[in-house]
Amino acid sequence: MKSKKYIVYSIVMLMIMVSLGVSYSYFVSSSEGDSTKVKVSSKEISIIFTDTVELSDSDIRPGWSTSKSFSVENKSNDVFNYNIVIKDLINTFVTEGFLQYKITSDSGYNMTEYVDAPKSAERKDVTLAYDIDIEVGSKHEYTIEFIYKNSEEVDQSVDMGKEFGGTLAIVEG
Repeated sequence: MKSKKYIVYSIVMLMIMVSLGVSYSYFVSSSEGDSTKVKVSSKEISIIFTDTVELSDSDIRPGWSTSKSFSVENKSNDVFNYNIVIKDLINTFVTEGFLQYKITSDSGYNMTEYVDAPKSAERKDVTLAYDIDIEVGSKHEYTIEFIYKNSEEVDQSVDMGKEFGGTLAIVEG
C-alpha cells in the first residue's frame, strides 16, 4: 500500500514540476549570441545587435567616435511600435555641444544632424527615439554614432575623467 502511495505522490510531483517548467519557459524571452552579437526575440519581433550592446569607453577625448549597429525585424501579424533606449545611461561630461549622437537607418527612424547626448549624473533609462512603427514583415537597420568633437576654441579639459556608458535597447512604444 505504501508503494502505491509513493508512486502516486511521485507522479503528482513530477506533473507539478513539468507544468511549472513549461510555464516558466513560456514567459522567458530568448537571448542568443556572444559578446559581439546579441539576438533577442519576443512577440515575433527580433532585435539583432551586430556590435556589443554596451556603451562604455574610459578614454573619451576630443576626436573620439564609436558606432553601434543593430536591426529590428517584425515577424508578427501586426504593426509594432518601439522606442530606442539607452538603459542605465550615465553621462557626467560637463561641456555642451561636444559629446553627441546621431541615429541613421535605411527605413526606420533617421536623424540628419548630431545632437547632444543626454546627461545624467546617476544611472537612468533615457529614450533616444520615440514611437517608431515597423510594418509587418519589415526590417529596420540602424547605426548609432557617438562622437566627441574637437575644439581649438573651448577648453575641453573639464571633461577629463568623466563617465559615459549604458546599454542600448529596444522597448515597446
